[in-house]
Amino acid sequence: MSEFSKEFGKALYLLAEEESETLDILNELEIIDSVINKNREYINLMDTPAISQEKKVSLIDDAFSGCSLYVKNFLKILSKKKCFYKLSDCVKEYKKLYDKNNNIERVKVITCVPLREDQILRLKEKIEQKIKKEAIINNQVDKSILGGAVVEFSDWQYDSSLRTKLDNLSDLIKGSIF
Repeated sequence: MSEFSKEFGKALYLLAEEESETLDILNELEIIDSVINKNREYINLMDTPAISQEKKVSLIDDAFSGCSLYVKNFLKILSKKKCFYKLSDCVKEYKKLYDKNNNIERVKVITCVPLREDQILRLKEKIEQKIKKEAIINNQVDKSILGGAVVEFSDWQYDSSLRTKLDNLSDLIKGSIF
């Protein structure tokens, strides 16, 4: 992540914090980031010098009329600096600061089939007991792991997938001398 993204994400977070709007702005940023990542042409449009800044401001005002003034102004600044393509990284930095200041840990749980709601809740409780933070579980499905689960957050990973166990067994067998 670039220094630009870190600085701008942090600046927006600090402003939102002063105004007690951190969660509202985070929600807006996540929606905008998701929509823009599905429409990459919009990034090119906002960063091209072929369109006047006045036109870009008008496009932002129209497209994001329901958003807060801070978010719209933030988008306008990114466009003016021809750094609209760095929006996702700015959002990541904002989210990182939000999570840190709100004692939140985002946990990725990879399974071969989707977890049921009761399974997610039990896992959430166990993780929260261990880490003493609120856990937000993101269940991703990857059939290649065959069974079990891979749990990832921060710099920690626990891999109890059947694929890893089979790979380890295979490595053990290959390394054995009889």
